[in-house]
Amino acid sequence: EVILRRSSSDASLMGWFSFAACAWAAWRLSHGSSLFWPSAVVAALNLWSFGVMANYRHDPMSVDRGTQRFWITANMLTTFTGLVFLVLSFLR
Repeated sequence: EVILRRSSSDASLMGWFSFAACAWAAWRLSHGSSLFWPSAVVAALNLWSFGVMANYRHDPMSVDRGTQRFWITANMLTTFTGLVFLVLSFLR
């Protein structure tokens, strides 16, 4: 029996879901589509920006607000772009 514990931050779980959606889109587009490489880059950037944000989760005062906003914006843009690629992978 697997018991799922609630993590200290639900945002962490949502970050993994957004990366999973981006990676799934890249996987679905890997079969003969010219959109594979752009979707793979988006998935990699999504994971990277999520990792950077996770590094600052425990000490948010160690980074300035401009840097925080940059990584939050990068993560949101790659999430939305990954979702567009996922939708496109089902339409082709």
